[in-house]
Amino acid sequence: MQLYQEIARKLSGKSSQSIAEAMGYSGHSAGSALVRIESIASSDTLGLDGSAYDQKYSGEEFVSELCDVLKIEQDFVLAELARISNRLSYERQCYPTWVFVETYFRRTTQPIFMLAALETQRRFKMDKSIYVLPLEDQLPLIMPILGEHYLTNSGALSFWGDIVEYKYVYADDRQLVLDTQGNFIDDTA
Repeated sequence: MQLYQEIARKLSGKSSQSIAEAMGYSGHSAGSALVRIESIASSDTLGLDGSAYDQKYSGEEFVSELCDVLKIEQDFVLAELARISNRLSYERQCYPTWVFVETYFRRTTQPIFMLAALETQRRFKMDKSIYVLPLEDQLPLIMPILGEHYLTNSGALSFWGDIVEYKYVYADDRQLVLDTQGNFIDDTA
């Protein structure tokens, strides 16, 4: 069982208001504490992946105090906080991958402002749930995304032309070249 599940279990049937008061919140500050408590109980990262700070506690301090009030074993809490901190640290270090849709477009008379405005058609970001995985585990997940993109656009981007291939950028100087169905062609630097 993860910590957020244990927190949700311990909160069940208890007044969140009384929990907030036991943590030292009262009046108008209790409202924000209630929101944080609900967020923690429904997040496998305990809300530590966002910026949650108030005048009383930082993110980890809030979780620790909440667990103290709920009488959750401190060793378990510390181990879970360390695990989550390590996971979030790893995720922050991961390169946010993206895809470039290659059409081999060559500018002739098109105005620069129009090209800039439509550039987003040729680039899209991958979800964090994909790019935190090892590269070999990302490929099976991006293949259907690229195949669907190709079909959705009928094989062409309206302004840029026919889609020839996709370039999956997974590091500053590394990309995979994939065909229109997402199958691997080459790994380039």
